[in-house]
Amino acid sequence: MSEQKLVVGKNATSDITDICEWYSYQQFGLEKRFLTELESFYSKMLKNPERYRFHLGSGEIRKVRLKMFPYHVFYSVLNQSIEIVGVIHVSRSEEYVRERLK
Repeated sequence: MSEQKLVVGKNATSDITDICEWYSYQQFGLEKRFLTELESFYSKMLKNPERYRFHLGSGEIRKVRLKMFPYHVFYSVLNQSIEIVGVIHVSRSEEYVRERLK
């Protein structure tokens, strides 16, 4: 089986941009550490995208928590690609997450 293409959706791109901007004001280089961890997750996930659990009983969206940063990455496994649909802080309510991922 060939490796699937990674697609970062519009909402996820916006999430990542906002997170990096916030971290850049907190500590020099922290946004780069966040991006490094995110890239590391992408590499692991692309090797075995079905390894992570479904979110809220959904049969479509999976989630995983980053190790060093308090964010969940939400993604869908599609036929030819894997789409990152959101990167959301772990403190967000389930209602917020449900609404955000619609």
